[in-house]
Amino acid sequence: MKLDCLIQNGTQINFDTMTTYTADLCIKDGKIVDCPPGEDREARITIDATGKYVVPGLFDFHLHVNCSGGFMGINPDVCLIPYGVTGALDAGSCGCFNFEQFYRLDIMPRVPNIYALLNICSHGVEGVTTVNMRPELLNPAEFREDDIRKVFDKHPDILRGLKIRFDRDCLANTYGIEALERTVEIAEKIEKVDGHRCLVGLHFDWLPEYVHVPEICKTLRPGDIFYHLYMPRGETIYDENGHVRECMKEARRRGVLFDNANARFYWNWKNLTNAFADGFFPDMVGTDLVNFNLNNAPLHSLPYTMAVMSAAGMGTLELFRATTLAPASAIGVLDKNGTLEVGKPANVSVFDVSDWTDKILIDGFGTPIKANKRFTPLCTVKDGQVLYRAVDF
Repeated sequence: MKLDCLIQNGTQINFDTMTTYTADLCIKDGKIVDCPPGEDREARITIDATGKYVVPGLFDFHLHVNCSGGFMGINPDVCLIPYGVTGALDAGSCGCFNFEQFYRLDIMPRVPNIYALLNICSHGVEGVTTVNMRPELLNPAEFREDDIRKVFDKHPDILRGLKIRFDRDCLANTYGIEALERTVEIAEKIEKVDGHRCLVGLHFDWLPEYVHVPEICKTLRPGDIFYHLYMPRGETIYDENGHVRECMKEARRRGVLFDNANARFYWNWKNLTNAFADGFFPDMVGTDLVNFNLNNAPLHSLPYTMAVMSAAGMGTLELFRATTLAPASAIGVLDKNGTLEVGKPANVSVFDVSDWTDKILIDGFGTPIKANKRFTPLCTVKDGQVLYRAVDF
């Protein structure tokens, strides 16, 4: 059997049973193909992955890649592939006024599989074209439903939902829960009338005093995303004793999904470890990468974020699930991401997971964090091509 790439003896993960096994991975014509035991194989590239994790290409569930039309976005080709990331969800960089430019310049031509949430505000995240950052004012009367639905009609395979930045700046001491309710209403029309997938991704940050977490939880639907889970400012997900509030647990039981999206200041070590002590782990592990926190602690990259979450108590297999299968499942893109299933595109990453107990990490407030594991990307394969490989691997 002639192959383009053979990754031998790697540790793969069965996410159904959350167990590992040793296996070869065969790649031909950009796809993962069956590797019958004992069959002769001739590969153009052979990689010995003994003792290393061979996983689906990582999927970053929250970042901003509008690098051609905005000041915040990172270039996904050079900023994701070396870190083992082959897919990502842009978290609402653009709205209905500027999404087409974004699609043409920073989604369609890029190497990683890029999907997006459409910002409920027409201009997108804080203007994105100026360093004079301004909030996305959440006046429901200005949500342009017709224009939003037209963009979904044109890009149903790329757009996965709507993004709403829900904080005191955007609500401007004027608007409240009705802004989220209106966003959900538009999302339901996109789903039920237009026939397109449309979750709601909620950016959770410092709330005004008249808006509260329980009403947010009640408004979100099964499959909607609560971003910045461990945010420390204003009213949080914690009660007066530092435990995760019952409304959060009830939302999870209803099917609301949670992403950490740490960024620099949307978490702290105390909140993270308090939630983990209550067993409240994120469903997906994302970053909120932008150009001013890339390669810079406390965020740095998705593998660095995985190290932070590991230090707080999240297991290695759970971390790989939360950065591969879980995000791809959440937005319905398992046809190209999150799996090593035979016949699917060969988007693959090889990682070394090693001891890192001599490393001190930090949160955005300078709190020292004793690391336990390092997640080192050794090789990234996108659509069957080896695009990154460490020089000593």
